[in-house]
Amino acid sequence: MIKSTRAEYKYFVPYSRYEMLLADLNKFTTPDSYSDTARDYYRISSIYFENVRNQMYFEKIDGIAKRAKFRLRFYSTTPDKVYFVESKFKLFNRYIKRKTILRTERIDDILSPFAKNNGVLGQRELDEFLYYAKIYNFYPFIRIDYERKAVFDKFDKNIRITFDRNIKCCRFSAGDLRFPDIPTFPGETVIL
Repeated sequence: MIKSTRAEYKYFVPYSRYEMLLADLNKFTTPDSYSDTARDYYRISSIYFENVRNQMYFEKIDGIAKRAKFRLRFYSTTPDKVYFVESKFKLFNRYIKRKTILRTERIDDILSPFAKNNGVLGQRELDEFLYYAKIYNFYPFIRIDYERKAVFDKFDKNIRITFDRNIKCCRFSAGDLRFPDIPTFPGETVIL
């Protein structure tokens, strides 16, 4: 399991400014090692969990200072058959993220109904994830994919800047891991 604590700030940037910002940052940063050298970015795919009240969504929209989100995440740069189960807790402007590996053969334990799976995975972090899912009636709700360009400060590797673009979504449907096709922002917008 990986556990990290960090401060995060997000901004909407018009694509017309993205290239200029990146050119300025290149003087002070180094690329993220996960970036595809041919394309200079990598794809992130996430399946977010929600309940019938859309609790996670409304807590975010309402700016609730203490909130959580739960997701299954996979990357274009990770080997096939590797997924990450992530629990992310926000406490004001700090984030605590817990991340653990889930192999493909266990994917149904996360994406199928939770009541029958709680406590059977044998990994504390996964069982904890299922525990929260059962308590709050979470189920796989939406898939969001995007392309990420990430850089680190040359001198302080604790500083990481990311640019997320081409963000698309779709409702999650069991057994369907197709690429989402609904754009989430009008026009060309990048999240810094």
